[in-house]
Amino acid sequence: MLSLSAQARGTAEHAKGAARGDAAATWARRQVRYANRVFAPLGVWWVVTRVSPLSVRKIDSAVLRDRVGRGRGQPGQVTWLAPMALVDLDGHTKRHGVHWRDRTDRRGELLRRRWVIVARTPYPLVLAHELGHFFGLPHSRYAASLMNKRSAPGRPKASRRRFVQPEVRRMGRRLRALVRVGRLKPLRCLPASALAAQGPTP
Repeated sequence: MLSLSAQARGTAEHAKGAARGDAAATWARRQVRYANRVFAPLGVWWVVTRVSPLSVRKIDSAVLRDRVGRGRGQPGQVTWLAPMALVDLDGHTKRHGVHWRDRTDRRGELLRRRWVIVARTPYPLVLAHELGHFFGLPHSRYAASLMNKRSAPGRPKASRRRFVQPEVRRMGRRLRALVRVGRLKPLRCLPASALAAQGPTP
């Protein structure tokens, strides 16, 4: 098992309304369930072990991507930021997600601080896609791959996309390297506080 440390916009707000809270929890569970399904061939199961509020509603600049993610999460975990909205660096195009590297961290790729940002998107594969980047995958040309962002006739539905075998092998090598240097620390047992198979909840 690998650990996600989640920071979600609206954590306190959702506590004020059960309907809104249920919607946020349902959205997050869908993201984590999809990630667990497609990471299964790698032998990886994601568990959210920590949830805390996110101070901003929208992340719309490189400065914010750096500032909001820096200092969050725990050693050995992947940090997941979940704002309500994410804007591309052009300042106006909406994005569903991004894998972001701290621009002030000059260490090598394995040790450099980085996190995934997933806006409140209707697409359940976005967290898995950004975690694919975390594990070193580029965008793909394989039609069945969830790392392929292109629209084309005959492509599998989003719910059927997955990591193809060459991608699984590449992620396996990166996973072993990340564990070796301590960037990721597999969980030996499920912590009592862990929210299994779900993401940021109210």
